[in-house]
Amino acid sequence: MLYAVTPPLTIVYRLVHYSMSNRETILACALQLFSARGYDAVGVQEIVEAVGIQKPTLYHYFGSKAGLLHSLLARFCPTFR
Repeated sequence: MLYAVTPPLTIVYRLVHYSMSNRETILACALQLFSARGYDAVGVQEIVEAVGIQKPTLYHYFGSKAGLLHSLLARFCPTFR
């Protein structure tokens, strides 16, 4: 069964948040959102709401939405560095 991305994602990542660091939770959530709808269609506000954090936390770890994408690419495509 297909669900809209945001509600189940919010529930899942709030539960997982306790066992993962903020950085790892943001990466996992962003990967799911970017995969489902594409990088350009997902806003920073949507990511932070799904993770349950504030924008400054995301910017602390990644600097920008582009920095977040770069971190994902560096992790999953090591030759990208």
